Amino acid sequence: MPPRGLRTVPAAVHSRRLPRYRPDPRYGSRAHHDDDRAVARVASGSIVGTIAGHPRATEGHLRGMAVLPECHGKGVSPRLLDAIERELADLGCTDVTLDTTAPLRRAVVFYTRNGYVATGTASDFFGMPIFEYRKRIAGEVASLT
Repeated sequence: MPPRGLRTVPAAVHSRRLPRYRPDPRYGSRAHHDDDRAVARVASGSIVGTIAGHPRATEGHLRGMAVLPECHGKGVSPRLLDAIERELADLGCTDVTLDTTAPLRRAVVFYTRNGYVATGTASDFFGMPIFEYRKRIAGEVASLT
């Protein structure tokens, strides 16, 4: 069960919250998978942020985060990230990866501050370089509970 103020939601809800969302080609061509996990931050009865992750064996992959602009800087993103990492750890994931682009500087700073490290792996997304980041969550998430 997610912490207070957070709810597990169907992955399709997360996909609808990200209108420009594109699936990671390494994990299939559908916008979401049946085993995707998504968490939403709810404030005053409205969804103010979502994050989704996909478990694959012992590695989870973050599939995107969206937070309403008026909620930036209010602790929504760290709570969402913590919740999805716990969810993936509960499913047996020991590591989590994510992909981001250089123009998303705030995202790079945020994920780095939260323990993600660039792996040096880069791929192409319609002419834009995508950079992979990784975080080991085994032991870390367990020690927080």
